[in-house]
Amino acid sequence: MDSIIKLLLGLVFARSTFGEKEDASLQTPPFPSFAVSLAEDSFWENFQSYKSDEDLFKKWHISRIGLKDKSTGEARPMYPAKWTLQEPYYLKSFKGDQCLSPATSNAPAMIGRVLPHPLDIVEGTKLVVQYEVQLQNKIQCGGAFLKLLPKVNETELIRYSGGNPLLELIFGPDKCLPYTDEVHLGLKKTDPITGQSEMKMLTGAPPSKLEGDRTVRLYTLVIDATTQDYEIRIDGQVAKAGNLLDEGSFQPSFHAPKQVPDLEAEKPDEWDEREIIPDPDAEKPEYWDESEPAMIPNDEESKPASWDETMPEYIPDPSSKEPEWWNTAEDGEWVAPLIRNPDCFKIAGCGPWSPHMIENPDYWGPWTPPSIENPNYMGKWEPPLIDNPNYFENLKPAQLENSIGGVVFEFWSGSKDLLIDNLYIGLHLEEAESLGNQTFIPKKKFQEEQIEADIIDQRGHIDHPKRPPTMEGENTVNNLFDQLTDYVDVLLQKFAEQSSIVQNIVGGSLIVLILGATSFFFLKLVMFQQDHSKGLGITNEGEKGLEEKEKDGLSEPKLEGSEGEPQLEIVETQVETDVTVEVDMEPLDPASTEEATGISLDSDTLNKRG
Repeated sequence: MDSIIKLLLGLVFARSTFGEKEDASLQTPPFPSFAVSLAEDSFWENFQSYKSDEDLFKKWHISRIGLKDKSTGEARPMYPAKWTLQEPYYLKSFKGDQCLSPATSNAPAMIGRVLPHPLDIVEGTKLVVQYEVQLQNKIQCGGAFLKLLPKVNETELIRYSGGNPLLELIFGPDKCLPYTDEVHLGLKKTDPITGQSEMKMLTGAPPSKLEGDRTVRLYTLVIDATTQDYEIRIDGQVAKAGNLLDEGSFQPSFHAPKQVPDLEAEKPDEWDEREIIPDPDAEKPEYWDESEPAMIPNDEESKPASWDETMPEYIPDPSSKEPEWWNTAEDGEWVAPLIRNPDCFKIAGCGPWSPHMIENPDYWGPWTPPSIENPNYMGKWEPPLIDNPNYFENLKPAQLENSIGGVVFEFWSGSKDLLIDNLYIGLHLEEAESLGNQTFIPKKKFQEEQIEADIIDQRGHIDHPKRPPTMEGENTVNNLFDQLTDYVDVLLQKFAEQSSIVQNIVGGSLIVLILGATSFFFLKLVMFQQDHSKGLGITNEGEKGLEEKEKDGLSEPKLEGSEGEPQLEIVETQVETDVTVEVDMEPLDPASTEEATGISLDSDTLNKRG
């Protein structure tokens, strides 16, 4: 009994000591004070200046455009996802670290704001975009990319519908297997001949890396407007780099082709496109008989003896009667419909008999000459190329057509409580790198330490060394202490596999049970000593009573197993955004409720997922 109590007390003490060390080593760091001097036109948003969601929505705006179903007349928000400020809960960050978060999953999401200082991406500048993304729940299909807009005002953001105003750039991670898993990069360019605008999307984009250990990710875009070079960095490491003018790197290309097919050209009559032709020199063999039919009657089959050819196979239906509405003068003489003669089923058959048809063994079929390669094959005809009358070159695609005046996060929200933080938009790479070193690096390191501590916690304590095996053939039985030690080893392993909450609950319960059992034991011992001093413990009857008392005092407390770790409940905060402007499913212009805005829906497939 003493050994068991010591072991259990040691277990509780060791666990409490380990837990104290673990908690002490993973203290949530305070929110750092940043020593970064930013240029006047640089924009950095860490979401720390907002006291509430209402305060957030004074600068960040959600579109109020709605979609109306013509058939039912029902209207619904175009972007129904709610947004809120939230601190990380899956893997902790700095104390009080507020992040922007869509609180709704499986819904279109949009939120944006006006930049305090518009940015002009011209010769001699570099556009730098950087922000953090962290998953707290698994993702099946969803994005976390942003869009840079030209100069906009708050009213235009409230009436944003994806395609108006036209965006200037797309950047960020998107994952929707099996369709896409990449970091998007797209630039809007306008054809100077047709005046049509389209997005030029990067081909061979790097994987999004949204999934994984769910630690924070840092996405950085650098575009040099002088050299036309670009870089996409993930967690500070270059994931993709190149030049915007590299052939085939963007689709469609930034400039029109120099030559195009002549649409007025016609294929010459003598042009032979046949790759395979019948052999003109082949002749039909003399033995080939094309006159034989494919099927012939079976000569070996004979008419059954009970077959009656005089009996008709079909007879008028005796149960059918002339309808009352039938007019003989107009409809003619009424004739009952025919049915199969039921008497034919009583014999082998009735009506004219003929043998079954079988395949003709002498059938050869029509003869065709074998095929050969066409010696006169000239290939597939294509119209000749001519100089493109609409040719133009764009040798500086990194220079955006308009000033950057707004930013929008617009994507399919596929992971509830996804976190966005430390957004930087500016012209200075050193500023973005400095911010990343002071925000992302310590946050990433602290979250990796949490994962490592959790792995160590799940691994449990180091197993006790095993006792050496007994001699071969030796018949030994473990003593009581060894059996109890093995039992405690199993308890230790099961105990280590539980979460910290369950361990604390079970550990506290063990202390209570052990103290209760120990108190009960010593109480019995004191009572025994008092009885012994009175001369009541020396008779046979007293010895028997003593044995029963000792048994009562040495009974082991029964340990109750845990019921499993309780799940934390996440309170969902929603932003109230009344849909006051309705758009038809085509979509409708909101002129029915407000002045006409000319808003049109985005045709970009990135916004149509789901």
